[in-house]
Amino acid sequence: MSSETSVLTVSDLDVRIRARAGVVQAVRGVSLAIEAGSTLALVGESGCGKSMTALAIAGLLPAAAAVSGGQIALRGRRLDQLSEAEWRRVRGAEIGMVFQNPMTSLNPTMRVGEQIAESLVVHRGMSAGDALAQAVRLLERMRIPRAAERARQYPFEFSGGMLQRALIALAVACEPVLLIADEPTTALDVTVQREVLGLLRELQRERGMALLLITHDLGVVAQMAARVAVMYAGQIIEHGTADDIFFATAHPYTSGLKQALPERHQRGQGLRVIKGAPPDLLHPPSGCGFYARCEHAMRVCAEGAVPEFRAGADHGGRCWLLHPQVQKPIECEDGGHE
Repeated sequence: MSSETSVLTVSDLDVRIRARAGVVQAVRGVSLAIEAGSTLALVGESGCGKSMTALAIAGLLPAAAAVSGGQIALRGRRLDQLSEAEWRRVRGAEIGMVFQNPMTSLNPTMRVGEQIAESLVVHRGMSAGDALAQAVRLLERMRIPRAAERARQYPFEFSGGMLQRALIALAVACEPVLLIADEPTTALDVTVQREVLGLLRELQRERGMALLLITHDLGVVAQMAARVAVMYAGQIIEHGTADDIFFATAHPYTSGLKQALPERHQRGQGLRVIKGAPPDLLHPPSGCGFYARCEHAMRVCAEGAVPEFRAGADHGGRCWLLHPQVQKPIECEDGGHE
């Protein structure tokens, strides 16, 4: 999934976390690539390794975690070899970040406009006055009313939707080539969520940014992403175009995620869930991580690492069901497995 034209290329990334009980293998052999102006959605259940992958790409892993293998490159430059001083020059300038809770990303003791302006002063060398004026223009672009007045306020004086827009303004202030958005709309109501997603699409078109969208919401994926990578137990188990993932599903786990979408069910009916729980990554399974939860599990699934098989021209997955000699399960009308 790499390309010479990609803005971001991640190859065989491993991330380990030191815990009292041992070492958690949080990310295992993840590879992905994103081109300029394109959106890749990284999807999966909570705890699958999505956010840890994003933090590794941004050089923000917690102290107990570290990249233990693989490479991360931004426009051909190895990020996994940067010093902390070099990272500080990259974050904010070349990589922008929007996280789920803006209150933990913004400094509560600084005015919102000053926080945006500070990034412009540090990374663009602008004067304080010019940077503050540009911060106001950015807030206006984010459709925040009375932007000049709002720029003088503190984060606690903003609503949730305005806070997220202010965080986006901060993330794109220096025109980064890569924007990482980790669950950027989870805490917002449906109307505000739609507005924020629309704003992200507009900014991406205007600036040609590569966008890595981390989410568990397939509805958001359908609106935003050209390509999708499905993550489970620290590994990418299926990847392809959005049409591949939604209409030619290749992995039983992806099919289970689709079946769990609320809009697939009538009012009063219970949601369909994937039974069981993900494996303990202190002791990851030698075979397929989904083996214990899969309705189509075979003995070979537990016997060793599952290779990646092609499911289409640019569509692949780690599932023995994709082996050309394996009899396929009956297909559902939507392309998922029965």
